[in-house]
Amino acid sequence: MKKFTPIIAATAISGLVITGLFATGMLEYKNNTVQKKTISIDQITKATSSKPDSLTYIQHMQQGDDYVKKSMTSLAINEYIAANQQEPENAEPYLKIGGLLLEEKNYTKAQEIYQQLLMKDKNNQEASLNLAKTYIMMKNIEKARDLLQTLPDSQTKQYYTGIIAAYFGQYDIAKTNLSAAATITSGSSDIASRAKNILTAFGEYGMNQGSQEIYLKTLLAKSFNQVGEYTLSIPLLFNVVKEKKDYRDAWIILGYAYLNTDDYKNAIDALEEARKLDKNKPETLFFLGLSYSANNQKEVAAQFIADAIDKGFEPKIQAQQKLAEIYMTLKDYEKAAFRYEAVVALNDSDINYYVRPMWIYIEKLNQPAKALILAKKAITKYPNSGMAYNLVGWAQLSLKDYDQAKQYLGKAVEIDSNLAAAYLNLGTLHEKLANIDAAKEYYKTAFRLGEGSSIGDSAADSYNRLLALNPNPVPGQTLTQGISTLGQANVLQPLTITPSAITPTTKPVSQPAPLPSSDFVPKFKLPETTKAPTASIKLEPLSTTP
Repeated sequence: MKKFTPIIAATAISGLVITGLFATGMLEYKNNTVQKKTISIDQITKATSSKPDSLTYIQHMQQGDDYVKKSMTSLAINEYIAANQQEPENAEPYLKIGGLLLEEKNYTKAQEIYQQLLMKDKNNQEASLNLAKTYIMMKNIEKARDLLQTLPDSQTKQYYTGIIAAYFGQYDIAKTNLSAAATITSGSSDIASRAKNILTAFGEYGMNQGSQEIYLKTLLAKSFNQVGEYTLSIPLLFNVVKEKKDYRDAWIILGYAYLNTDDYKNAIDALEEARKLDKNKPETLFFLGLSYSANNQKEVAAQFIADAIDKGFEPKIQAQQKLAEIYMTLKDYEKAAFRYEAVVALNDSDINYYVRPMWIYIEKLNQPAKALILAKKAITKYPNSGMAYNLVGWAQLSLKDYDQAKQYLGKAVEIDSNLAAAYLNLGTLHEKLANIDAAKEYYKTAFRLGEGSSIGDSAADSYNRLLALNPNPVPGQTLTQGISTLGQANVLQPLTITPSAITPTTKPVSQPAPLPSSDFVPKFKLPETTKAPTASIKLEPLSTTP
């Protein structure tokens, strides 16, 4: 599939890795089509000397924030770098970049960013707290504790002090600090919620008098998992299972923690230990399925997740979705469609759930009649939705009922004039009817409304393909200006922030894309399958007596 969005450093989508924080990509207009063009750090530096930055600090920061909302991490970082060049002493760009690097699990480079900021402003408490968080993520717990002790009191300090104390078995200190973090009304509600979650471990342990301390450690590890503190959970659980090898629930929670730190081999090993102790536990089977899938053992993964569904895993929608995704990877489209329809049956509260099974029926199984059945269910459920009419129009288009397709797609844009997918399908319809000029206009509209998404990519591809059919295009009818909207992000020179070899990744854009294209797989957001709640694992108290 051709892409006409920027080439992002280290993006898995494009398969290209460009080393360096300032590596990015540009679009070049050549021979009347849009071409991808990689830009190196040297080229960016050279470009700066010939094309001055015309944006202000605030504009760069706003553009960076916009890129973050679109999950375009590298372009966001470039904008924050440009803002830093405008105001080198302002801490905000450092904090923004450090936060993005933490999200990308690039802890070494996040540490460098925060340390650079603290060299400029040693009293910046936010940078110090984020550096302490970074140390925890890097498994340097003692260093995080030592840094926190030098900082003034705050809700964030109390939270991290509390979880570190719990990790080291200093339970009274932990409860004091976590209680303070949980009750600060003017602070972060997220931190307060995390603190309360961990305090519930102490509460649950207290209700089971006579339980062993490893039960408390396992409860704490479970809470650490739930708030994303996996680097604290793993060593705690490792000691628990070392002391009590037959503690099934500890093995499950340990496997879950490894899974969420991308350590799939250790996740599999831990969860297989849990399965030896209880082969019917649905959480064990589901997490094993996720681990084997991430380890590229798809057939094994499919069997485990199917078994988890049969054993009653909840939430079932996550298991059905993940199983469908695996069958897609295996190109077993019949089973994939069946599982995606199961997702719709479990929860049709979002019309985008209908997209993927329809795409399979149309593009992979050549069963557009089944797609039409689903689309009609969608329009019954969502009679006032432009997307619902678009889905029916898409199905009718695949059935070559062009009159019906035109009617439903027209209604779709009448209801929602900003629905990019409907304009793209209208472009396809008019192309099939040999109305090439009209098709190009619809593709241009689809690109404008869906730029940065898979819809925009497909619209650009279709437009350029039609453009290539005309060797002498009319000036002004290309997408030269429309597609390349990176602005100053492509001509930035690294001046102040200078960590080397940073390769932040970009998350895939999640957007519904009901497009009848043989090389196109629609992307849309469904529940996160790697974040199944560990709350579903009920821990049995361990008595102090045999």
